[in-house]
Amino acid sequence: MLKSILMNKLIKSSTVKTAISFVSGNILVAIIGGVSTIIYGKWISPLQLGEFNKYGIITGYLSIGIIFVDAAFQRHFPYLIGRDKLNEALEIAAVANWWFKKLFQIGTLIFLSLATISIVNNNMIAFWGYIAQIFSYGLMTYGLYLSTLYRTNKDFGKLNKNMIFTAITGFITLPFVYFFNYIGFANRRILQDGINFFLLYKHSPFKIKSKYDPKKLVDLFKVSLPLQIPVYLDTKLLVATTSLFIVKTQGEKALGLYTMALTLSGFLLIFSRSINQIVNTKIMLKFGSNGSIKQSFKEIVKPVIILVLIGILMTIAFIIAIEYGINLFLPRYSESVLIAKILSIELILSLARTPFTLFASNLMYRSLFIQRMAKFILTVLLLFLFHNTLVEIASVIIIANFLNVVFGYYRLINYIKNTKHENSSC
Repeated sequence: MLKSILMNKLIKSSTVKTAISFVSGNILVAIIGGVSTIIYGKWISPLQLGEFNKYGIITGYLSIGIIFVDAAFQRHFPYLIGRDKLNEALEIAAVANWWFKKLFQIGTLIFLSLATISIVNNNMIAFWGYIAQIFSYGLMTYGLYLSTLYRTNKDFGKLNKNMIFTAITGFITLPFVYFFNYIGFANRRILQDGINFFLLYKHSPFKIKSKYDPKKLVDLFKVSLPLQIPVYLDTKLLVATTSLFIVKTQGEKALGLYTMALTLSGFLLIFSRSINQIVNTKIMLKFGSNGSIKQSFKEIVKPVIILVLIGILMTIAFIIAIEYGINLFLPRYSESVLIAKILSIELILSLARTPFTLFASNLMYRSLFIQRMAKFILTVLLLFLFHNTLVEIASVIIIANFLNVVFGYYRLINYIKNTKHENSSC
């Protein structure tokens, strides 16, 4: 009887319904993206794919500007809404809007300058490579700001539609790749990222004007820098550095093979990203209402265990199917099989990291910094030692991520055990 009542509550829960809808939409996006990848993979070689992605390395380094505001904005906005301080949340959003818009404008100017130099040098490959990075960079900066504004179950429904429409855009523009090869691939990316950016802006739940407020900016800097620097190190910077390692040691073709493996295994991560986007928001809102890390952690332990078990099953299915799929549909990328299998383990690790949102929620600067910095240093050191093959590089990434998860739980559980006053930062 009790089980039946709990099941009925679960089914009727708006959050659960949203999660199911959001994940279903992401599965559809993954399917469309997977089919699109198989199709364009027949028309573009690993060398061309690596050449295109080489220009994305600079995008990762340029996105360093987000460290000044992003973490504070992502933390404060839902936290203040959770405490029914909407006006204060919107004031912070206006200042963040100004900062992210400036980042996008500066990045656009840099890429246009590089594209212009490429034309002067009659290098059309580089020209389209740089032009394609404009909206990619826009999504990393101003798009990041826009995504943070999506907070409610209704908002996540809009995000769902945005992602599906973007995936469809990528699918219907596939003929560009067939007819124009590398240049067509670049233009397809421009249209896909451009549509994504436009829809994020159009469907934004808040239409907020930019506001330059030096005092509030400094306040955001103080909160964001210690939180975001370590995050930037082991995400954007680490991805760009790994790609740079591959290009410098093994060349553009190797980067293309690695990119394909990363893309295929990345379809699994669509599931974890969609779940985490909802769960992380709920964690911050919950923490905003109760102010207790211990209570917030207790409420997400069981859901995280369930998610990790689902992730394990999905990873096993992927490992079984990927070799057959690549050999059948993408034989020129057969060298990507083992790399994709190794990288697919990241799905399990990304779901296991869900509770680490509490590091940012409680402004646990020291814990977050140590955890992320340790991962970055360990990964780079291992890359210096093991970079002769793509299998070595993929293994280094997963090993470092696994150790990062273990260390993160150690820090979080140790903090909960030893902290009496939970509203202080660490």
